[in-house]
Amino acid sequence: MDGAPPSPDTTHRMGVFTTNPRTVQDFHRANIPVWFVRDFNSAMEGFTNNVLSLVDARHFEGRIVTQKHSGFPCICNGKNDIADIVDMIHGYSRRWLTTSNPFDVGPLVTPASSSPPPVQVAEASSSSSRPAKRQKLSGNPTAKGKAQAKRPQDKGEAKVQRDPFATIASPFFPSAIPAWAAALQAVDQSTPPAMDPLPAYARKYCYPDPGLFANTPAQRRQQMLESWLRISDAWRASGNSHNGMKIQQWRDVLYIDYTSPVSTEGESTTHTAKRRAEALKILLPSGTTFREQKGVPFTWNGNRFSAGQSVPDDITREIMFDLYEQNFREDVLALDDLLYSPPPHIAGLAEERQRRGMPYELFPTIFSFGSYSPPNIGLSADNIRERLPFLMVFAKMMDAWPGEKPDIFRLGFRRQEISISKEQAHALEDAVARYYCQTFYNYFRRAPQIPHRLFSS
Repeated sequence: MDGAPPSPDTTHRMGVFTTNPRTVQDFHRANIPVWFVRDFNSAMEGFTNNVLSLVDARHFEGRIVTQKHSGFPCICNGKNDIADIVDMIHGYSRRWLTTSNPFDVGPLVTPASSSPPPVQVAEASSSSSRPAKRQKLSGNPTAKGKAQAKRPQDKGEAKVQRDPFATIASPFFPSAIPAWAAALQAVDQSTPPAMDPLPAYARKYCYPDPGLFANTPAQRRQQMLESWLRISDAWRASGNSHNGMKIQQWRDVLYIDYTSPVSTEGESTTHTAKRRAEALKILLPSGTTFREQKGVPFTWNGNRFSAGQSVPDDITREIMFDLYEQNFREDVLALDDLLYSPPPHIAGLAEERQRRGMPYELFPTIFSFGSYSPPNIGLSADNIRERLPFLMVFAKMMDAWPGEKPDIFRLGFRRQEISISKEQAHALEDAVARYYCQTFYNYFRRAPQIPHRLFSS
């Protein structure tokens, strides 16, 4: 900029360094930041040096953390526009999370130092293993251990084994979509596994299975709801939500009373308490603990509840709907990641990225971090015409999976959406639901989570 006239006013700029006094005047009149650089050793008339010390410019490497810490959670995984990503970052940063400090990377000795040491988080498989023989405990467990190992139950309510392939008819649960409910019920459980061995995450749930809350005494169900709302933010922030936990591990975590001090593995005195401590190792990042939340309220979607307060039925339905939705999304992403491989005719990187992002097109609000998804949109919309675009994307996505597919999957390849009749749309929905549910069971050997619809009471 030395000696040059100022840029036009339409130019976006932040400021300028210059050694030319005329340039300083021009930029000053234009209200643009300007820094006048002068030689420290020069003897200028009327100028008194106020420099305290001379410093040399140094490279930032080794002095500023530039790599993402391994313990920092991922809040977005997929395609999105800048506005939505900015909104998501704002929403994430404004929620208090009980996690380790993601910037605690240890001392940086020299610019050539290695990357920050990784934060070690317990593997899911370590928590699912059970001891071969239960050790005999010396002495009687403390009253505190007894209270944590055994939670009160309602008397007179029998425990019924639930069929995971049947929908749950309860005032506390959202309604299953008929096509998906029929597809779930029609899964052929006699088919052999499509993979041997199964993927490590096959029998795990990224979020608690809503079935855990079914056929459960009212008092226990309320305790489980409160426990989930108290730990949900920590679970999302831990970065382990994409790995999931098994049913028993989720049950162990939800049975813990977080308003009392939570026992660590070393303090556990009973077999049940030790098993729950193992599950907590998956829930919590390494080096973190839960603060005692005695008297601390818990919240859901703007609703605030005091400790021990019962969650109303309509709020319970919202929570169950959110768990179904979150698990279904993670199931779809995991199955597509397992089965899809780029065909030889893929033109280039842009086309490959577009196909990899196709599962995210099934969910209009997949980036809604920290709040439950609006009900009855996308695959759960009330009108078949509103569901049809998402069903066509679903069929196109699964058409790239191995194996034979129904002919109707290619309906959208040959016809425009407006020319597809309602009867054809319903037939496509039935085929999509049946093919997905059966394929999911073949590879993961458990009942898939399916879309639901939430009706106001």
